[in-house]
Amino acid sequence: DKEKPSPADKEKPSPADKEKPSPADKAKPSVTGAFGDIKNLVATGGVKVVRENDKGEALVTTADTASYDAKTGDIILRGGFPMVRQGKNFVRAREAGLYIRIYKNGNVYAQPGKWETGITDIKKLNADP
Repeated sequence: DKEKPSPADKEKPSPADKEKPSPADKAKPSVTGAFGDIKNLVATGGVKVVRENDKGEALVTTADTASYDAKTGDIILRGGFPMVRQGKNFVRAREAGLYIRIYKNGNVYAQPGKWETGITDIKKLNADP
């Protein structure tokens, strides 16, 4: 005589079921091997990037767009009025179209143009105008 499975047994997945991806798993994006080596990542829409320099100090940058170059490790921020802050020190674009490059080692390059520099209260700097 075979025993009838109890309702609790029916709810337990068999070992074979564990190996099969669920419909929800099939819908999840996977990047392992699908795209090859990443060369460039781009983020848009009010981007904030935090990176440490060689001294371990945090650099906080904001812009409309950030591009990361995987080969060099550099990040370029552009769009809107890019800003970089380290502690209370900041540099912020005062004209559209300027960009900031953050090198892998944390050094910063600001494209020549109109920039505002200063020392300010972080709460005021991050407040909406």
